[in-house]
Amino acid sequence: MIKNEAKTFITDSGITKRYMAAIILIAGVLFSSYIILQFQFSAHEKHGKVINESGKQRTLVKRLAYFTQLLQQHLTSESAQSYVNNITMTVEQVREKHKDLSLGNSDQDIPAPPATVQNIYFEEPYHVEKKLEDYLLAVERLVAHYQNPSLSDTQIQDALHFIYAYSTNDLMAGLDAAVSAYDDEAEN
Repeated sequence: MIKNEAKTFITDSGITKRYMAAIILIAGVLFSSYIILQFQFSAHEKHGKVINESGKQRTLVKRLAYFTQLLQQHLTSESAQSYVNNITMTVEQVREKHKDLSLGNSDQDIPAPPATVQNIYFEEPYHVEKKLEDYLLAVERLVAHYQNPSLSDTQIQDALHFIYAYSTNDLMAGLDAAVSAYDDEAEN
């Protein structure tokens, strides 16, 4: 008899039905909030990765200038080949990062760049694409000279000056602008 009274109270009582509706509504709101937060976290994670990769590209360019300086200072030492190897590996990393950042790479979860970043990479005043390729060619020219001397002292000094100037001014300004543009895009 008590079972029937409890059953009648649960099914016939409007208060209990309202509680059930409220619980279902709260559960729906909580689930929706969870989905929205997961989406936002995923978007922030993706933007963070792109900003990080862009910063790594900038660091690698600086590293190349450092290694070329060390190579020039130690051309005749035993460590010169180590610097050549580091330069060669770093050039490959810079090219790979730049390709991923300028075109996107779904395997690395790097989307194609927004229009603001594309303008920085492919148009004046920054034209990072052209400046980066010129920079890498100058670095590779010095490495080729180390392996097979073919440049005059003046040509070597001109190449070194170009590398240092680009790694601190022209190219860096474009890479800094790209990092900032990615950061601005993440905030929007």
